[in-house]
Amino acid sequence: MKICKIAVIMLIVSLIILTVWYFLRNRRYERYKPDPDKFKNKYHKFDRKIMIHNLETLDKVLKQYKVPYWLGEGTALGAHRESDIIENDTDIDIGIFKKDYENFYNKCLPALFKNGFWLGRGGEDIKDYSLLSVVRNGNYIDVDITYKGGTCAAAQFLENGDCDTILPFLNTFTTAKINNKSYRVPSVRYLELLYGNWKIPSSNHGVKNGSQYLMLKHLSTISRLSIEKNTPIFPRNGFLLGVVRHKGFLPNENIDIDLACHYSHIDKIISADWGDYEIIPKWVSADDKDWIWDKRMFNGRHPLTGEKFKINEFTIKDKLSNWSCDVDCFYEFDSARFFYPLYTIENSNSENELKLAIQRYNKYDGGNKILHSVDQIINLDKLLANKQYHGKVGTLYDKNWFRTYKLVPFYDVKLYIPIGAIDIVKADYGKNVLEIMIDKDGKETALTDELKKPKRI
Repeated sequence: MKICKIAVIMLIVSLIILTVWYFLRNRRYERYKPDPDKFKNKYHKFDRKIMIHNLETLDKVLKQYKVPYWLGEGTALGAHRESDIIENDTDIDIGIFKKDYENFYNKCLPALFKNGFWLGRGGEDIKDYSLLSVVRNGNYIDVDITYKGGTCAAAQFLENGDCDTILPFLNTFTTAKINNKSYRVPSVRYLELLYGNWKIPSSNHGVKNGSQYLMLKHLSTISRLSIEKNTPIFPRNGFLLGVVRHKGFLPNENIDIDLACHYSHIDKIISADWGDYEIIPKWVSADDKDWIWDKRMFNGRHPLTGEKFKINEFTIKDKLSNWSCDVDCFYEFDSARFFYPLYTIENSNSENELKLAIQRYNKYDGGNKILHSVDQIINLDKLLANKQYHGKVGTLYDKNWFRTYKLVPFYDVKLYIPIGAIDIVKADYGKNVLEIMIDKDGKETALTDELKKPKRI
């Protein structure tokens, strides 16, 4: 009987404790409940003096409760570039990691409220809110909660918009000043990711060009490094045509980075130190189950000797951002020529590639041919009728076209291309490739001044 009374008392006490906890929790939530309608209608235009004062108050509070943070997005850009807040910016941006959010919410937020801030958006449950905004005197500060698998405000203009894209750029921090006060900021690589050429002011800070800018920077760096190592990695096919004819990507196609190297350089490329880049060989031959290419075009062997090639491509990857690009091989055909095989996928694009080569490119003495022997270079219309021609399809290039490389403009960067680049694209697409544009369906269009402009990125 005594045990039962004790159990009842313990149950009552537990219920009281649970009720009090629930009441206090809800009271705290009500206290910090966001007011999105007020936030939408009551914050005012840019006021540098108020924004700086708000930032300095926030900095003091977060340091008091040992919550590490960094200036993010446009605020980081202003600190790096101008040591100030960017003209016409509308808010302050900071970032914190998820592991620090509970401490921020339970300790920093009450202190901020005591300093006159109120909650414009966000809340206690991080599952519902990845962005929190505190407001004072008509100006607000965005707190971007950053964690693996989350959705970050800082990544909103990038291709996938998630935190995983940003996180590799938050491993290293430095300091920059606003109003002569030092703040923790990400490195300039973070700015390049978000804003592209961040050193040049623009109305939208270039935010929609960040990933493209990084791509161009990678291409330029890889091009320069490969020349320095005497193992040239150069544009090929449609990418090279875009560089030569448009000084950018082809305007009538999706962005497609086609790079190549010489097969004889493979071992040297793989063993070299590429600094921020990693080389990942793809040791796939036509005898492997992973070989996806149509063997009627290329079977992984030399068209004359039957020698099996040990590799057909490799991936070059940036260690920080995981940006990567595949690099294919140009093979030696004979003492005077290189060849590049025709890679197509059976029942996917093989038939269309054959049609283009036979009806369009071959008509102008360009495109892939059957490389049957040193002296027998046969048009592709004979391929399907004779199995002895299978696996021998490719394009031939004079070795003199690759004897040296020249630096040419490509958007805001420069790339190295073979000295005979014009001859190379004519071998690929026909003698009139600089006067007409041919789409993937074989339609020809005269190349006007407007069509000579590169694809906008």
